[in-house]
Amino acid sequence: MATTVARSITGLLILLVLTSQAGASDLDKAGDQHILPAWHGTWRGLLSNLPIRENARKIEVELTISAGEQDEDGCLDWITSYIEAGNVVQTKDYQMCRRQNGEYFLDEGDGLVLETSLFGDVMYSGFKANERFLVDRHELDGDEMLQEIFFAEPGPEPMGIIQALMGKGLQKIEYSRVE
Repeated sequence: MATTVARSITGLLILLVLTSQAGASDLDKAGDQHILPAWHGTWRGLLSNLPIRENARKIEVELTISAGEQDEDGCLDWITSYIEAGNVVQTKDYQMCRRQNGEYFLDEGDGLVLETSLFGDVMYSGFKANERFLVDRHELDGDEMLQEIFFAEPGPEPMGIIQALMGKGLQKIEYSRVE
């Protein structure tokens, strides 16, 4: 059984590498207004971290999802602004793109691309940064959207092919559509 599981994991890793190597030539260019239309708009929410940190600053977040100026490039503008005391302190200008086969990826720029899976109205991106594993989850519910980023690190020694992860934190934003 361990051999079968190892082969399945190897096959999945090969598939992930192959899909992440797909370039811009296979993007769905049928008109960006048709890419995730229910998600389009401007969203606002308050960022919170769990466990709660003492003296944590209040950070408002504004997320704008739109077809952008290039309406047929296969990508949506996915722009996030972080606001403290009424001032924008950081803006992340990403693109959410759809391939012709219906798969999605988030292009963060400078060659950083995160594969993204859509299951109904829930979107996931999982990745590893240094020794930390992260799962970013967006759930759409009408004019409300919940974003959660779960952080984990390797736990105790692996048992065979299984490596447990220890949850270290959760970042959460409860958005409401404002436009």
